[in-house]
Amino acid sequence: MNENWTKEAEPAERGTVTRVAPAPAVAPPVEASDDSLKAGIAALGKAAHDAKRGNEVKIEAVRRSLTPTLKESAALQRRLEELDSVYGPRLEEVRRLSRSPDLLRYHSIDDARARLFDCASSTLTALSSAIRCLSQLPHRVRDLTWNDIQTQRYLDIPDVVKGLRDVPDRVPRYVRECERILESINAKIAGQKPTRQLIEADDLRVDAF
Repeated sequence: MNENWTKEAEPAERGTVTRVAPAPAVAPPVEASDDSLKAGIAALGKAAHDAKRGNEVKIEAVRRSLTPTLKESAALQRRLEELDSVYGPRLEEVRRLSRSPDLLRYHSIDDARARLFDCASSTLTALSSAIRCLSQLPHRVRDLTWNDIQTQRYLDIPDVVKGLRDVPDRVPRYVRECERILESINAKIAGQKPTRQLIEADDLRVDAF
């Protein structure tokens, strides 16, 4: 008999079965369908095209709404260009003469020469600026973008034409004013001799001793 019986291992309990849990099954990867990918791309592309097309339709509608304005602008520009071809060279000559140093020798015409210069200059400026503004309008309408439509940056175009409608009628009035000033100057110098003495820059020099 084994005296060290207290150190013997306990007998295993009968009828107990130890089970090992199986590892969780890993689902196989889902294969991507080339047909589904193509269909998704096509749907997304169509959505982008529809959005772009919708914007283009709205831009074109704004362009069509501005057609009468552009027609009036073109007719107005032609009238101004005709006036510029007739009066432009003459006004340039008037402006040049009004600043001629030789006219400084005549008395009592300094103020009239200044008014003549201002009148000729303002008329030339009115013509050139009006023609330039009107010539830009077709390009603005042609180059309209969706951002221009959203921010309404095209609404001033009819106002530009409206503001320039009376320029062709004003130009002849300006020209007549130049003619009136010219006549007054010519009347003042008709009986004069250019006797006014001018002080040249060299005359102001002080000789050192």
